[in-house]
Amino acid sequence: MMKRIIGFKRYDTETSTLLAEFDNGIPQEHEKWCAGALYKTKNGEYFCVKYVSSPSCMSQPGGVDIRNNSSLQPLTKDEAKDWVIENEPHLEAEKIEEISKHLGIEIDDA
Repeated sequence: MMKRIIGFKRYDTETSTLLAEFDNGIPQEHEKWCAGALYKTKNGEYFCVKYVSSPSCMSQPGGVDIRNNSSLQPLTKDEAKDWVIENEPHLEAEKIEEISKHLGIEIDDA
């Protein structure tokens, strides 16, 4: 569970919808391990949570609140789409199709 207030908005993993989560497949004890999740709040705001084995693995763009080897970052809808694209290799096809409905992304056949 993670709850943070950023920009006078509450982001809470327990009251938000988990859209997707991933693990990079590296053992958690390794310094390069990371995992993440994308959430949508009941008010339609998006945010991501990232967990790492070492704080040095985490970039620190504006608006990111880093504590205890984890971060929470509010995202715009376009940034949430970018999150899906960036983490696509770690996500199942069915999960991407489900997320696309929340984000209004149309998936075409190849």
